[in-house]
Amino acid sequence: MRTQWILIWALLCGCGNMAAGQLVIIYPFPTPPVYQSGTNLIWHASFGANGAYMPFYVVASTNLTSFSTNWSRVLTNAADSSGGFSVTLPIEPDKPSRFYRIAIPVL
Repeated sequence: MRTQWILIWALLCGCGNMAAGQLVIIYPFPTPPVYQSGTNLIWHASFGANGAYMPFYVVASTNLTSFSTNWSRVLTNAADSSGGFSVTLPIEPDKPSRFYRIAIPVL
């Protein structure tokens, strides 16, 4: 069961106007967008409503500073009808550090 607290905050802008909004804190916290499950890395994210069915690639590299042309495509997929997606990536023990990015093809 989730418990929600809603905090109302106000921000005084330099122009003298007040802006109000809500910050929702959910406890216990939901599953994080990236987590380990057994020998897999699970990644949940969303492109938002405008990203419905958007195709994308997951690319990987063992060198974070490598040029994007040197990153390898490890997965091709498309977002769901709400723009969300979930990918499962195997954790490879022979690659102690591996970095992932989302790449969107030019349409």
